[in-house]
Amino acid sequence: MEPSLFAPELIALLGGLLLFGAPLLGAGSTTNWRLAIVIGLATVAGAIWTLPMSGDAFAPGIYHIDAFSQSVKVVLALGYLLVILGAREPLTLRAHAWCELPMFLLMATVGMMIMVSATELLTLYIGMELAAYPVYIVIALHRNPAVGAESSTKYMVQGMMASAVSLYGMSFLYGLTGSTYFSAMGVQISTLAATPLFWFGIVLLLSGFLFKLAVAPFHFWAADTYEASPHEVITFVASVSKVAAIALLCRI
Repeated sequence: MEPSLFAPELIALLGGLLLFGAPLLGAGSTTNWRLAIVIGLATVAGAIWTLPMSGDAFAPGIYHIDAFSQSVKVVLALGYLLVILGAREPLTLRAHAWCELPMFLLMATVGMMIMVSATELLTLYIGMELAAYPVYIVIALHRNPAVGAESSTKYMVQGMMASAVSLYGMSFLYGLTGSTYFSAMGVQISTLAATPLFWFGIVLLLSGFLFKLAVAPFHFWAADTYEASPHEVITFVASVSKVAAIALLCRI
């Protein structure tokens, strides 16, 4: 295990915990905003520092670090930082929400970083869920509680359905290949290409990613979510999360 390979994720994770505790210590909205910027800069620096590194951060084959994954993490961290910089005076958020927004967006960014380095199904699923649930929460932070609650509930239900479909597809792939590792599945593609259940599992798995990308016919959630979400959250969902989903498709 090489903790240095996990630097961007560790910085963002610890930064999220710091943002969670800062209001309890009396930090106001301005202090929290500045702290979020510092953490964003540190995460970008950590991702750039690990660009020339490669290897497995944990057990072999579970979480792989290479130039591609770290380049994507630089983009994800920059996306988070730009969203925070542009959210100095959020007009569509509840008055108390500024202390919560940076933390949840940072946790979602950590989940996306896990997604792009995952090389087996369970790690991938954990990253997907960690990236999704904070977004469900921040969508509900709209200044109009009724609008925020409705939009968040719709997105959460649809997102959970997409996650369930992806998990069902993963179960087919595991059952047919006997492994959750992408490399082991790749070796068996030639022998499983004639098996309809294999392609059925692939389609179900990809459905979850296409949902996050809002690609037709999985784009039905986008209109309600984009219309009724805080502007800062829309910016994050429409840009940063798309980068993670596209990178994951390239990885697979």
